[in-house]
Amino acid sequence: MTATRDVSIYVKINSFGVIFIIIVALFICALGVMSLFNTTYVYDKDKYIEYLNANPTVEDREKDYKGFIGLAEGTFPPLMGILGGGFYFHNISLPVIRNSKKPENNCRDVFLGYLMVFIVYILVGTLGYYGFNGEYFKKRDPSVVEIQQNCLNMFPVDSIIATIIRLAAWL
Repeated sequence: MTATRDVSIYVKINSFGVIFIIIVALFICALGVMSLFNTTYVYDKDKYIEYLNANPTVEDREKDYKGFIGLAEGTFPPLMGILGGGFYFHNISLPVIRNSKKPENNCRDVFLGYLMVFIVYILVGTLGYYGFNGEYFKKRDPSVVEIQQNCLNMFPVDSIIATIIRLAAWL
């Protein structure tokens, strides 16, 4: 049995992954943008601890919620795990490049592809970090500020948009 040289099936399968990644990236970016508009953020850890001491219960914090953004913290990298599929394309890039209609543009095309993935990582990482520390998650215990590796698991089952995205990922 010989291995097939036709990579079109892989390109078609990968296109579904690209669509899913775009949906998740837009969802996380929208959450981040909404949180930027409806949440007051504190960047100084000491001021945030003062805020927590002044508002010891979740009910107290619901009145005047403040999210903490630790610029030197390491809590946002798990968010990027769900977008790891963005670099899936490199697994089949050589056959795609080899069969390109304009081989003189291969270097440019590969560079632009990886640049776009990098920009998506920066946008989703930044906006996701703001979003998952925003108003929507104010009932979460601030002493356990952890963004789960699969950020969709942070949303309740009754979140319609998150459930639709979970179903899309499952399909």
